[in-house]
Amino acid sequence: KSYTMLGTPDSANTLGIIPCAISWLFKGINEQKLKTGARFSVRISAVEISGPTNQMRDLLSGYSN
Repeated sequence: KSYTMLGTPDSANTLGIIPCAISWLFKGINEQKLKTGARFSVRISAVEISGPTNQMRDLLSGYSN
């Protein structure tokens, strides 16, 4: 399941939903910074909810600082 969310870094064609969304977000932020000089702070989280008990799993836990 995580493969479709995260994908693989082999090429742009195998990126998952999360990296594509983050890339889109930062592209928009860059455009606004250039137009207005605004500053941004970004926090991102992604969880998977599955099963009959709605078990949650942090999809980005392996990437945290």
